[in-house]
Amino acid sequence: MNKHEAGASFVITAPSIVTVAATMTTCNVIYNSITYTTVCSVTGQVITVSTGYTIATAKGVSIAIAVGPLTNPITNSATTASFTLETYTGSSLLYKIDTISTGLVPTFDCTYPCKTCNANQMT
Repeated sequence: MNKHEAGASFVITAPSIVTVAATMTTCNVIYNSITYTTVCSVTGQVITVSTGYTIATAKGVSIAIAVGPLTNPITNSATTASFTLETYTGSSLLYKIDTISTGLVPTFDCTYPCKTCNANQMT
């Protein structure tokens, strides 16, 4: 990941087989063991994470982005195609910093169609 100034925004695009809720109840950026509560907006499969990530990050560091709810694939598969992540300098999404479109594959804790479950009970 390249350097990000304070106020960076993130755009996540989920694969079409993942159900993205119209409203995110979880929308956080985690950096250096600190959780930043951010604002998420949803349009179809696209989740925009903006406003609230208030720290600059150096090139090469890792951050985590937690959003949800997302529902595992209707194909009853435990994995999906990769999500896409784009980073921007600010909430206007005017200047793109990075794009990654491979390797962002979550592991779902259960098989469709469960509402909630844990890793010990997969259905």
